[in-house]
Amino acid sequence: TDRTSNLYNAELINKTNNGCLLSDHPEQFCKHIITLLEQPEIYQQQVAYAQQAFESDYEQEACYQKLDELFKL
Repeated sequence: TDRTSNLYNAELINKTNNGCLLSDHPEQFCKHIITLLEQPEIYQQQVAYAQQAFESDYEQEACYQKLDELFKL
């Protein structure tokens, strides 16, 4: 299954298991949406991935820590 998109996934810090089901193809993207609507366990897994990605990559403290590492503070 095409769960990533070369076009849009480049902007994401975490390229996999991030809660985003993307595709460069509209038909595949449509299938992702239908899967989320019809399979609650997959929907819940994607929710968990998104929460984890946010907490590890985008929360304020995580951003500060990454900036500190980048600038060697």
